[in-house]
Amino acid sequence: MIWGLLTVLSSVPNSEPAYTWWRANTSFLDVLAGVASVATLAALWFAAVSVRHNTQARNLAVVVDLYKSLTEQREKAFHSNLYQMTEEQFYVFQMFTLMEHCCFLVNSKAVSGAARDFLVDWLDQEIPEIEDQQQFRDRLDFATGQQLAEYRTYRAGFETREAQRLEKRLRGKIGSPEHFDRVLDARRRRFQR
Repeated sequence: MIWGLLTVLSSVPNSEPAYTWWRANTSFLDVLAGVASVATLAALWFAAVSVRHNTQARNLAVVVDLYKSLTEQREKAFHSNLYQMTEEQFYVFQMFTLMEHCCFLVNSKAVSGAARDFLVDWLDQEIPEIEDQQQFRDRLDFATGQQLAEYRTYRAGFETREAQRLEKRLRGKIGSPEHFDRVLDARRRRFQR
């Protein structure tokens, strides 16, 4: 049955190709209208992308300016002795504010490229050093609720990245799974402080 259908189809003379790019009565105006519609769609897409990028840049500029203003006002308040803090306590407070701001920028992806890489590298080096100091540990223990939420979010990702980095390094050097598990357990206990 299929063979008969194929022979009938192949015996029908075909004067037109199965698919053509242009119809026989296509005019220059039709081609121009098609190109213009594609160009319009592309322009709309580029405008939407541009608006999005401009909004992100403006938001980042607002956040940075706000942070500068807050820092200046805090400095004035500290020198006026409104906070009733020692210099050491104020430094810890300012440092955690800076860390929270950097964590916010990284977590919200407000910065990208080399600037983001710089912030991530700085945070990855600064976090373990800060958490080894008693004043900073006291401030972390004192913070509750949404205080330092961005820092805690970044810290959770940092622990994951650090564990993966350690796992890669140890798997390459040491073949004993027991040794590897002991080192990972010690590392986890250190981060749970």
